[in-house]
Amino acid sequence: EAPPPSYFECGWSGTLFHDSSVHEFDLARWLMNDEVVEVHTFAAAQALPQLTNMGLFDSAVVNLRFGRGAIGNVESFMDARYGYDVRTEIVGTKGTIRVGSVQNMPIEVLTQLGSQHYLVNHFLVRFADAYVTEMRDFVETILLDRTERVTRHDGRQALAVVLAAVRSFKESRSILL
Repeated sequence: EAPPPSYFECGWSGTLFHDSSVHEFDLARWLMNDEVVEVHTFAAAQALPQLTNMGLFDSAVVNLRFGRGAIGNVESFMDARYGYDVRTEIVGTKGTIRVGSVQNMPIEVLTQLGSQHYLVNHFLVRFADAYVTEMRDFVETILLDRTERVTRHDGRQALAVVLAAVRSFKESRSILL
């Protein structure tokens, strides 16, 4: 569910890209082992039309071109009332990998009336184990004086894609990074 109107009106919130898609931009870089070199954004305020007056949006598709020529896209939606929905699909020449599901449990109930799924309702539920694993790794990195797995460069590059996506939306054109 979307934050209350005051969240958007305060002037301190970022866009959907700052608040959410930044993680997918970072993941895309990691999965492709390549840098994003071009971004083209399409965005709208459909579920929350009041965002239009603030220059914001609740849904977006960001097309990405990578340095070695591969392409990808990140679709982001705010206010998906049915549950917390984060999935990744990698389509290649030899097959497809799908990661994630909106189902909370790997159970599907099929009856004469149709099917039923139990859905994840919040990001803290969906990523609880991941957050614990990340914190353990962070502490071990410090205690064992290891090189960090996620660097400042990674953070800067993900933010660069966010800023390019916002600019592309505002200027209705592709942005080269």
